[in-house]
Amino acid sequence: SLAALYLCDEEGLAYKRATAEEWTGLVVITGVGRATYLLEPELAKSQARTALVALKLYQKNPARPAIGEVHVDRSGGVTLYTKEGLAIRLPRPGQSQSAGSAIEPKKESGPDDDRELAIRLRRLDAVLHALPAEGQRPLMVFLDNRAHPDHVTVRLAAAATAAQQPR
Repeated sequence: SLAALYLCDEEGLAYKRATAEEWTGLVVITGVGRATYLLEPELAKSQARTALVALKLYQKNPARPAIGEVHVDRSGGVTLYTKEGLAIRLPRPGQSQSAGSAIEPKKESGPDDDRELAIRLRRLDAVLHALPAEGQRPLMVFLDNRAHPDHVTVRLAAAATAAQQPR
């Protein structure tokens, strides 16, 4: 989304303004501004590639909720938004996650980064499986804790009151 919707390839290159027929059903990448794309094209392509890597790893499990938007930012990471409105915060692929290490993203992500993100996504699967059984609904799941990569933080939806519950 660069003030209009564009199609991009796997390398993050926006190559064509999308028509309504072309973008229907596709995931929108946000966070890459038009100014960045024009003034810092390599950064913009890198951000789009980061979003695509995270989406591809997420989609390896077809049981996960469908994604409608991937938001990528310069410093923090990637947030996936399901079509139902759940936000899933992931670390940026290629960013060192262990305590005491540099937090600068590497130039390219690799298999180790994919493996780490896959482990975190399995934790997401466990949360998404457990919460409905407990009568809870997540609004946001944070999988980007650098100090404790094995921790998952969940913001829950407010519990329905008796007056709000269907009869």
